[in-house]
Amino acid sequence: MARNVYCDQELGSGDDDGTSWINAYRVLATALNGTNVVADDILWVKGDFLTSGAVTLSGVATFTTDPPQVIACKSATSATPPAQSDLIPGLRTGQSVLAYDDADAPTLTVTTAGADIIVNGYMQMYGLVLKAQDNFDLAVSEAVLFIEECEIRSGDGETGTFRVGTTSGGIPSYAHLKNSKISGGTSGQVSGNSRSPRVLFEKCIFDIPQSGMIRVGSSAWIVDGCDFSAQSVAILADAGGTTPESTLKFNNCKIHASSALTTGSISEKFRAEFTHTSSATGKTTGQSFREVDIITDNGTIVEETTRFRTDGANDGGSGSWALAFTPNINGTRDNREGLIGPKMAIEVVGDGTAQTLTIFIANSSASTDYDDDEVWLVVKSPSEAGTADYDYYTTQMDLLATPSVVTDDTGSTWGSGANNHQKLSVSLSPDYNGMIECWVVFAKNFGASPHTLYVDPLPVLS
Repeated sequence: MARNVYCDQELGSGDDDGTSWINAYRVLATALNGTNVVADDILWVKGDFLTSGAVTLSGVATFTTDPPQVIACKSATSATPPAQSDLIPGLRTGQSVLAYDDADAPTLTVTTAGADIIVNGYMQMYGLVLKAQDNFDLAVSEAVLFIEECEIRSGDGETGTFRVGTTSGGIPSYAHLKNSKISGGTSGQVSGNSRSPRVLFEKCIFDIPQSGMIRVGSSAWIVDGCDFSAQSVAILADAGGTTPESTLKFNNCKIHASSALTTGSISEKFRAEFTHTSSATGKTTGQSFREVDIITDNGTIVEETTRFRTDGANDGGSGSWALAFTPNINGTRDNREGLIGPKMAIEVVGDGTAQTLTIFIANSSASTDYDDDEVWLVVKSPSEAGTADYDYYTTQMDLLATPSVVTDDTGSTWGSGANNHQKLSVSLSPDYNGMIECWVVFAKNFGASPHTLYVDPLPVLS
């Protein structure tokens, strides 16, 4: 049966057995030694932790389907698990936070120069800040590690490396890092080894200035929706001299404009694929670039590949990434419909509170803004009626009404290009949690030379 276990180094008394907040463990490594926290347990962590030497955090030692969870919270107000309001803001909400940096976050700091933090076993970690004076090691052996909304500082911002591998003789398994920030020093890297597990980096921020920032080991690594733009590096990724076969896939990532992607070290043993990540800068043999077009009789929608931002695309005015709509509606072709864009989604907490969903747009060359019969937003949202159903909304002009100008995006919230910036917004008050889906329809007649509409594919709730 699942247990709640508690850890608070700032506690000055108690039994130090983790059975309640008043008897919480006072050393994080003691709580996470693979025995005190076992399968299916939840470890609630509060306060800051200091250790003078290397520290190992171990969950369940062998593979299991019920990993313990290590969850950060703000307070220890009672002997029961904290309420949602006591969790770190944004923690485990499903939103793409992208970087964990909160003043209330529990922090483990190694104070001795050259000392490591090693995380192994099978566990899930949420909302912690971990600072190693030297290296940060994920030792995944016959296990799975899931790290979400954490901040990892290898070398505490100085010289350390973030290493993902297995212990000697271990069986490679799986690591998943999501919505987290990973930083290191001038000689630091994100590196695998010859027994490296499969790794997924999802919506993470990397701040490591070393060339060859990503050095894959002997497995398959996927880097999805991550941001590498904080540092300009001569080489983003390389094989690290690895002998076994390895694969590295980047998808929807943002890199610094001055960074090359890889070097000639790519071979049949090391394959790198970049999708919607960069232009051909640094392109070498073995890389694969793809551009996805949606082509119909009504026009085309192109996912431009110049640059992608994980927190929203730039507008087309600066040559960066967006959904680019070019309809076939013109004076020489009849019977064309509006060009319907791909679905975009965002999670909503439905408690009846009024919220506004917004999509930002820009146009290619129009001297005036678009009207609501030329471009509009369609939204499918959890119902306001308190039932497990959906409501639909649209900003499209009513059939018998007079067209109105779509609202200006004053100050250009999205991007800084020269195009006219507007926003499509609907108000909604869903009564239950769920996913909102929305899509843009472009139906403007420009004659023989249709314009291109740029859409930021990031729905915003406010």
